[in-house]
Amino acid sequence: MTGKVQGGGFRYTTFMIAESLNLNGTVKNSKNGKVVIYLQGLNQQITKFIEQLQNFPNPYAQINKINTKVIKNTKKFNKFQIIQ
Repeated sequence: MTGKVQGGGFRYTTFMIAESLNLNGTVKNSKNGKVVIYLQGLNQQITKFIEQLQNFPNPYAQINKINTKVIKNTKKFNKFQIIQ
């Protein structure tokens, strides 16, 4: 995810949306200024997550681009966590 997405509570917003949709995974800031999110859940839940994240009114964040990629589950997440 690119844009103005680090700072301003963006990871917390991501956490709240994921929790509300019962999604598991992680969100973390990367060194290149992007945010990386791993999600596990039903396709419907993940689609709704992306929609809500794009439409969430956060004056401190601006999403320019969301790249999605399906990867093989190598790890089972039991909850959604913010990684520092």
